[in-house]
Parts: sequence; structure tokens; C-alpha cells
Amino acid sequence: MPPTQNTPDRWVGVTLHVSEGAMVKLLCGWSGGYLDADRWRLSSAVQRVIDHPQVYELQCESGSVYTCRKDKYGLTDLTRRLVAGWHARLPANALVVHTANPFTRPLRDLLQ
Repeated sequence: MPPTQNTPDRWVGVTLHVSEGAMVKLLCGWSGGYLDADRWRLSSAVQRVIDHPQVYELQCESGSVYTCRKDKYGLTDLTRRLVAGWHARLPANALVVHTANPFTRPLRDLLQ
């Protein structure tokens, strides 16, 4: 089965700190149109980052591949509300939303 390909309208890297350790995931948002609602997705853990001139190709643990435009780093209104709700319910520092693109550094550095 080929991997699932995703190209979000907006995206951010998030680090989750859980009992098993830290993992970096993607929080992605797609803007809806006249007939469609906005959508979001939280990826599985990012396993590999391939840096292309205008995009990152991010391969995740589930086999999904995200093609994320470098100039589209950020939150949508929907994902901003989701993050606010998560921060209200989770312990402090359990979820770190990277305000700047974290993939300019090696992935292993994000797991500290």
C-alpha cells in the first residue's frame, strides 16, 4: 500500500512529552471553502525530514508523508483554538508548539 500523501495549507511542528519520551509531530490545517469545513490532523511521530528548496517532505511513523511548504508555517484559526484547548487540559510543558520552524535543526535536537 503506498503512503498517504498530505499537503496542508498551514502547519506547525509540535513536541509531545509523554512517559515513553518525547516525539515530534505535525499539526496540520486545511482551510475549507464555501461548502467544506476547515480540517485538521495531528500526525504520528516524524521519522525523517527531507529538505527541498521550497518544501519539507516529512515522513511519519504511520507511513504518511507530508509535503509542507516552508512559507506556510503557522496555525490556522481552527488549529489555534485546538492548541489553546490542549494547553488548558494538559500538564505544563507536555505539548510544545514551535513558534518558529523547528526543522531547520536536526530532528534529534528537537527531542531534548
